[in-house]
Amino acid sequence: MKTDLDRLRAQVDVQRLYLELFPHLAGRQRTQARCFRDSEHAMGDKHPSVQLHADGFHCHGCGTRGDALSLVQAALRCDFRQAVVFLQDRFGLATPTAAAARVATWEWPTYTEGAQAMLDVLWGIVRPLAPTRAASTWLQSRGVGVETAWALGCRDWWPASVQIHDLLRDDTDAAAELNLWRDGRPWWVLRGRVPGLVIPAFHPHSLVPVAFRWRFTEPCVIDGRALKSAAQSGGQPMPLGVRVPVGVDLVQGAGNCQILVIAEGEPDWLSLHDALAGAAAVLGVCDVSGGWRSAWSDYLQAPALVIVATHAKANDPIGKAVAATMHTMHGRAEAARRYRRLPLPEKCDANDLHQAGQLLPLLRPILEAARG
Repeated sequence: MKTDLDRLRAQVDVQRLYLELFPHLAGRQRTQARCFRDSEHAMGDKHPSVQLHADGFHCHGCGTRGDALSLVQAALRCDFRQAVVFLQDRFGLATPTAAAARVATWEWPTYTEGAQAMLDVLWGIVRPLAPTRAASTWLQSRGVGVETAWALGCRDWWPASVQIHDLLRDDTDAAAELNLWRDGRPWWVLRGRVPGLVIPAFHPHSLVPVAFRWRFTEPCVIDGRALKSAAQSGGQPMPLGVRVPVGVDLVQGAGNCQILVIAEGEPDWLSLHDALAGAAAVLGVCDVSGGWRSAWSDYLQAPALVIVATHAKANDPIGKAVAATMHTMHGRAEAARRYRRLPLPEKCDANDLHQAGQLLPLLRPILEAARG
């Protein structure tokens, strides 16, 4: 079934769009043009290397390819949302539905001064907490070192639950902005004793978590449904661990690492951190059905190697999106050097492999080849 964004792409003639955005690069034929990534060609693109189609473009010189939206992003140096708006305005196209708009407009959360102050206090309360028996047992059952999880900011909030409830009640407006106060009460996970490990998301430029996921350490049944985890941020796809805050010594932030590993959610994110022992930054993407977000693409610029650990499916949305983004960002040859895919067995995730001592042996050949 086509989405509204698919229809938007289908309504735009990329041949016409390319020549409007880069008129000085036009070739003698409508189906050809010189590449806008001139620096990717040893002598510049002296002869038309770009093949133009109605629905996309492909440079046979540097390997850059894309559709109407990626072309607008490259030409205007804008994000995905701005590219959608540009095409709508330029060609008078229909606005995508609310669901499509959410995909296009995802951004890191920004909070008011009051909400940010509450986050600061909240992190100050939970950061000193020692691992509880329930949290330690659950982590060890997953093969993850407790020290690793705590160094990455994971906590069991319940030893400080009274302080947390008091904090939320002191400023319910700020708590509601953080999605920790709803319908006149604390978020349901905080209302009673639901044993669980809180896993944080750190904003690239923040020293405190900006959102959380709760991974239940014991079976949790709500309204007859067995739940494994809950997302504090309203169910949006959420990155984990992209930048570990100052003061955590176990791993570096993604912006400082030469190797970035992308995993699907948790506890795989934790397992990869534990297996790699600080040799790489790890980005865990929760709710992969939401796709790859342009807000995360900055993390693909600097690393010399990007590894996507994902199940070996023919249609791998995260792996394909990362590969395509790097292709556009670096060109075909350079992207091929920097990108690797770690296929995981269909019924066995990184967590299972780590428990069996098989995760690092799978990663080691990739890491050694990169060093070579």
